[in-house]
Amino acid sequence: SHIRFEDFMPQEELAKLYGEAHMHALPSWFETTGLSSLEAAASGCIPIVSPKGDVQEYFSEIAEFCEPESVESIKRAIQRASQRKDHERVSNYVHSQFTWKIAAERSFSVYQKLI
Repeated sequence: SHIRFEDFMPQEELAKLYGEAHMHALPSWFETTGLSSLEAAASGCIPIVSPKGDVQEYFSEIAEFCEPESVESIKRAIQRASQRKDHERVSNYVHSQFTWKIAAERSFSVYQKLI
């Protein structure tokens, strides 16, 4: 098992790191979309995230969820993620669901409802 805890890393090095990683853990108490988790998942990393905030909307199909206040819950999520081999599916999901075109269409739909 090779676990790395990374502090600040320049943007240009992240893609390489994500490409080498099996999973990406961000079990926070409250998280917005979590761009680092989206970037990691786009590279095929299994996201390990908390179901707090709007994270479930984005990761329900691909993530392992855990309760951030529970070490046991985080441990189980890591164990589940370590058994998964669906990195290509995770990457494909992100690339198919989070495009600029889809973002524009969703924004336009909201604007239409407001007008």
